[in-house]
Formats: sequence, C-alpha cells, structure tokens
Amino acid sequence: MRVISASRIGILGGTFDPIHVGHLDAALAAQQALALNEVVIVPSRLTPHKIPTRQVPWHHRFTMSELATSDIPDIRVSDIELRMPSSSPSYTSLTLQQLSESGYSSQELFFIIGSDAFSEIEQWHNYPRLIEQSHFVVISRSELSGTALRKKLPSLSGRMRTITTQTDRDTVLEQTTNSTLIWLVEAKTRNVSSSDIRELLSRNQSTEGLLPTGVTSYISKHHLYSDPSQTTVLP
Repeated sequence: MRVISASRIGILGGTFDPIHVGHLDAALAAQQALALNEVVIVPSRLTPHKIPTRQVPWHHRFTMSELATSDIPDIRVSDIELRMPSSSPSYTSLTLQQLSESGYSSQELFFIIGSDAFSEIEQWHNYPRLIEQSHFVVISRSELSGTALRKKLPSLSGRMRTITTQTDRDTVLEQTTNSTLIWLVEAKTRNVSSSDIRELLSRNQSTEGLLPTGVTSYISKHHLYSDPSQTTVLP
C-alpha cells in the first residue's frame, strides 16, 4: 500500500477561540508539504486537554472559522463535533473514528498538529491506538523540534519522516508502508496564540495582523471576548 492515495484529507482540530493566522499558516503548510486534496477545520465542542475556563460558544467559533477560510481554496469547516454525544469531550480519537465510519481510511487522513502538542501525544485519550487511526502531520518552526521529538518519543521515531524544502516530496510520499506515519514539517508559521489575542481584545487593544479577514468584524459585532456574558463556563 502506498502512502499517497486518491484522497488525502488534512484534519486541523482545535478550539479556535478565536481562529487566527497561525492556524491558517499550519493548514496551508501541511497542505503544501503533503499534497493534501483538502484541509478540514474541526472546531471542538469541549476540549479535554485544557484547564476549565470560559469559552465562546461553539456556533460563534464555527462561524469565525468559516469566515476565516471562505476565500481559501480546498479548506473547509466541518460540524462533525455536533454529531458526537453531547456529554463526550472532543477527543481526537473519537473525531477520527467518526471520519472512519463516514468512509475514510486511516491512509487517507492526515491529522495536523503543532510540535509542542504532539510531544504530549502519549498522554492523549486512546493512545497508542490513536496513532493507527490517521497519519500525523507535525508542524514545527525549527528542525530542532523534529530532533527533540525523536528523543522524547523513541517508540514513535521509526514512523517519523521529515519533509523539508530539499526533500523530493513525491518520492517520500510514494514510500511503501502498511502503517500510518508521522510527517515532520518545518514551516514558517506566525507565532500567534488565541489566548494572547483574547487578552488583547479584553483590553480593547489592536489585533491587527493576527486575525483573518472577517473575523475581527465578527468579534466586534457580537462583542466577543469583551463581554463576559458572551462566554460559557466550561465544567
């Protein structure tokens, strides 16, 4: 079985509270590096990996994600989280299981994740089976991140493949394997965080250059991040 297949779908999950240019940088970097047919943005309903806090309701985060990607070809937003049991946290393994039940094989799915988050993958729900459900595309800003990951996750180092600007991408993708792989992609993504943006907005400070077109206006229109009544307290 070749790694490259007729359909290659990138999955970028997250809270997107709010979605920002760094998220889009990661999606586009993965799409280019792995020749993905499309990237699907999946706003989580209840993120299990974060400390309980206030969060903008899902429908606002979904709409902001749609606005952010409306003019980007081959990137779309999915409401798959609404098909999950309402009491269940948004575990990546459950999202991938839902996609599998929709007809996608593990060889067609490429879960996009930052290197910091992936370094904690052994703590995630349903690990190690999680690694068998999809390829993983790990986005980092430095080659050193890949080296550090190999040292921290020795049991996964055999699955890791590095794609750089010098790499013949097509040759790498044509490798024969029956396993899902971990693709290490070095990319110049902008260093932005949703928490920093929320802090700026709460102080009525500028977020110029940090948010995609349309998202800033939507936030202003609905008084998000400045009006506590527009957030939900997570359990």
